[in-house]
Amino acid sequence: MIIFKTHPEASIERNEYRDFYYACSFLLGESFVYISKDCLNRIEENPYLYQSKRFGIRKVIFRRFKQHYVAYSIVEEGVFILAFGHAKRLPYYFVD
Repeated sequence: MIIFKTHPEASIERNEYRDFYYACSFLLGESFVYISKDCLNRIEENPYLYQSKRFGIRKVIFRRFKQHYVAYSIVEEGVFILAFGHAKRLPYYFVD
């Protein structure tokens, strides 16, 4: 089993997107929650499945919400979730 650690701001981003979609429609909000969990499950199944990009960061694109993605890196302890991003934001905004 892979250990997940999540950056605090990534959790805030996910909650903001979730709340936005719930405000639009309950079913849309539920769909966003389901698909975000699906992304995390795919990472857990095989964290090396997704290509390493700049800075060793990998991205999983949401299946239904194609503008959203999970950015993560593989560390010794497991997987570190950096961001729940949106394609309209600056790329790699979460890298210090």
